[in-house]
Amino acid sequence: MIGTAAEKAAAIEETLSWMERANGGLRILFAVESGSRAWGFESADSDWDVRAVAVRPVEGYLYLKDESSGTWGEMFPGNLDIVIWDLRKAALHWAKGNPAPMEWFGSPILYRDSGGWLARLREAARGSFLPERAAWHYAAMWSKAIERTGGAGPRMPFKPLCYALRANVCARWVLLRRTMPPTCFADALDGMDVPSATRAEIRGMVARKAAAAEWDETDVTPGMAALLEDIRGELHAARWEATPEEIARRRESAAELERLFRQAVLE
Repeated sequence: MIGTAAEKAAAIEETLSWMERANGGLRILFAVESGSRAWGFESADSDWDVRAVAVRPVEGYLYLKDESSGTWGEMFPGNLDIVIWDLRKAALHWAKGNPAPMEWFGSPILYRDSGGWLARLREAARGSFLPERAAWHYAAMWSKAIERTGGAGPRMPFKPLCYALRANVCARWVLLRRTMPPTCFADALDGMDVPSATRAEIRGMVARKAAAAEWDETDVTPGMAALLEDIRGELHAARWEATPEEIARRRESAAELERLFRQAVLE
């Protein structure tokens, strides 16, 4: 059993290095924690969800028919769920404004950053953000979490409650600011107009979750219930048309991601 955070980080680094060697000489550019640990509300039985971006040796990109799936991953002992994306795949998703891999840039838990690639790619991808796509991504996460428990109620399991609360807060962030919300739930919550009493209730609930199993139940306070209300009507009514500035930034972002992809492969 791996006990301390330092021991877990060392095991993850060792496994990442093994995956580089075992998959044809991958070169990982960065690796971060994703999921509940990055969001700040892991439970005692949560997995470690490591997400990394890598490049292959240049020869791997020179075939007419690309046999690579662009993804390498498996579940390792110690609840290590490690997935590596090829930079080509990741950059295409960033250029399309996919918020799920964009969250990796804001993870508070960094396992590897080779040559500052995380910051360079994050800055390049920033302009590709699509507010409408992100808002509906979080709305879908909210819906899935609520459906797993048969609807919001006076008591809910910790996991879907936290997922639904974060999803709605992030959707509201996008609706209000048209920017990518913070990956950490506490940061997103602090950036919204939420009563201080409700913030305190949520912090207390998250603290209890850290020592509980994910599907243990907890009370849903009136403040939490207000944050769980369906906001899809507001998203349907919102105006999502891109401004000329946003359109220009998306073009620049796609071009910069293309340039960085070539640089990373050739360096």
